[in-house]
Amino acid sequence: MVGVTTTTTAAILKTLWPQSRVDDLVYADHPLFAMMPKMEGFYGANMVLAFRYADSAGRSATFATAQANVGAFSAAKVTLTRVKDYQICQLDSEAIEASENDKGALIAALDTELESGFNNISRSLATALYGTGSGSIGRVGSFTTTAITLKNIDDVAKFEVGMKLVASSADTTGSRNSAAETPITAVDRDLGIVTCDTTLIAALQNDDYLQIEGDWNLKVSGLAAWIPRSAPSATAFFGLDRTPDVTRLAGLRIDCTGLNPEEAVVTVLSKQSREGGRPSHMMTNHKDFRGIEISIGSKVEYEMASVGNIGFTGIKVIGPKGVAVVHADQDCDSGLLYSLQLNTWKIYSLKKAPRIFDRDGNKLSRVYNADSWEARIGYFAQLGCTAPGYNANVLMPA
Repeated sequence: MVGVTTTTTAAILKTLWPQSRVDDLVYADHPLFAMMPKMEGFYGANMVLAFRYADSAGRSATFATAQANVGAFSAAKVTLTRVKDYQICQLDSEAIEASENDKGALIAALDTELESGFNNISRSLATALYGTGSGSIGRVGSFTTTAITLKNIDDVAKFEVGMKLVASSADTTGSRNSAAETPITAVDRDLGIVTCDTTLIAALQNDDYLQIEGDWNLKVSGLAAWIPRSAPSATAFFGLDRTPDVTRLAGLRIDCTGLNPEEAVVTVLSKQSREGGRPSHMMTNHKDFRGIEISIGSKVEYEMASVGNIGFTGIKVIGPKGVAVVHADQDCDSGLLYSLQLNTWKIYSLKKAPRIFDRDGNKLSRVYNADSWEARIGYFAQLGCTAPGYNANVLMPA
């Protein structure tokens, strides 16, 4: 395949995408993604993260007993592997040239398509940071032959016209109808209704899980995988059996549905502190953020967090080990809150995530069989945590 050269594309590409602008596009609406620590040197085949989860048992007020019970501390490791994600932007030559200046168009087609591509793949990664790795973005509440009403209306933020959906009976198993796909033709964001031809997924059922075509079980293992809502079984997680100590190896699961929102966040901070954690950030959906804000009332204190040029407003909550800040994030499922000691987490990526793939020095490549040009955006990455037991998955009050 013959690509363009930097000389022939200098007029339209040389100032379009400074890194600061890319960061602004990527992080603007995704607080967790923006604030999550990052390590962009994930080279090689895999990466091992090790942690100690129990101290040596060789202690007693009686010397002989201490000596008889001597033993090593307990340690564990996970072996991270990367996942891939791609965004392709394609335009024909005439569209690029006809819209490359103010005389021909209100906005440049190339610039707009690249911006749209970055927004789309950024949302993909930001949403996956909360997921199980399955790629599920919602569940079927009910359906007709022409539409799906989502079980959780707030999940509608993850759906877009043009997406192609597949379904499964469970989150990571039970693909429906050999993963037949159906395109979304309309989205009702007030009612949580996705218009599509559900007959293309012949075995679709209420409560089924929905994914974007090509994503199923291929996404980053996010918070819901590292701190699952249910205690994990012995099934290996990146090679680790987490059953020896499900709290220290798979985080806390806290049910606060019987409390008011203010009581919930205080209770969570207390329980994390008991386990040795120093929670710094609490991430929840806008709906639950509003509930916390109303519950705290006139006592509410706000704090601004900044990542580059992007700012996020949060609510300060005092816990036994200091201040944690609650942030609203559209990527988090409603009804949940993740209370995190953020310095125990990292997005490990092979170079920047996401980025334009320009290995040959060109941001655009010629499509070999058409008068078109193609930009490829993507990432190779995985989420990792060095102290799961300091973090919590919380069911919030309705």
